Amino acid sequence: MNELFENIKDFLIKNNKWIFDGIGTAIVLFILNIIHKRSTRKELSFDSILDNLKNAHNTSEQYIRSDFLELVNVKKILKRHYPDYKDFIVIQYGSSVRNNVLNPNDYDFIVLLLGHNTQGDLHSFEVGTSPEKLIPGMKEIDVVFRDYSSFLFALVSGMPYENSVIKNGKIVYGPKGYFLWLKRIARNILIDRDFLLRRFENEKISIEKQVWNSMKGAYDTYEIVRSAYYLVSSLLQRNKIRQMDEVIFHKDIAKIALVANLKDDITDTEQRETFDLLVQSLKRRTIPKNDRMFLNNIEDIINALLKT
Repeated sequence: MNELFENIKDFLIKNNKWIFDGIGTAIVLFILNIIHKRSTRKELSFDSILDNLKNAHNTSEQYIRSDFLELVNVKKILKRHYPDYKDFIVIQYGSSVRNNVLNPNDYDFIVLLLGHNTQGDLHSFEVGTSPEKLIPGMKEIDVVFRDYSSFLFALVSGMPYENSVIKNGKIVYGPKGYFLWLKRIARNILIDRDFLLRRFENEKISIEKQVWNSMKGAYDTYEIVRSAYYLVSSLLQRNKIRQMDEVIFHKDIAKIALVANLKDDITDTEQRETFDLLVQSLKRRTIPKNDRMFLNNIEDIINALLKT
């Protein structure tokens, strides 16, 4: 860094007339500003960012500020994929926010986009990220981008994932009121079991089945695992919902988003082991590459559940 400043000093001495000639001044000031920002930027560690997220959860402020944006370049993704949205909130969920999990394997976040998309494109966008800036001790982070209104409609209709995120998650970035409103709504909704079953049968499972059929021959094993996990989980959740009362409460539907509550319903030992391996693969603990037997076992568990 000292050598760099010495070079700049020599440059200024040799070119002092041009530098103070208007445009030269602007260029030099711009370069010096960039150098200053880079030289004074603090080095982040994953532990320090995680501590910041914990503190963000406990703050009484209405707008939560955290180092989350250092983990994922959210604004860059918004500009590229969702230019109409001007603000967002970030919710952390999954094993990394549960008190009984000391060393989670990964960290799950959902970015709920605030605003209105003029293109009408409300599908979710998922990234398993490594940050653009090197952060020592980094662990795997998964981020889902969703339209806030779309998420709200799914929450009210009784979808397990959305209800679990709101029941067990915590806000780590953005206007706190949007998150508290979702929690208030969730606590007071009554879910119609038969309506929810129709949503599963006619929409959710149907779409995930199409995705699985199109992805099962893909080159990327992780994408195969992801599509299979979503379909198998939905089929197991559907069977759980069938056993519920006609009116379902928020806390009850949120429970069936947890993997442990799904696995117990698989009576076949081999199929349960396949589901276990599927979950471990989704969490990147082990991903079988080009394993035809693994894919055949996934097909078997899907076909068995489709018949139930």
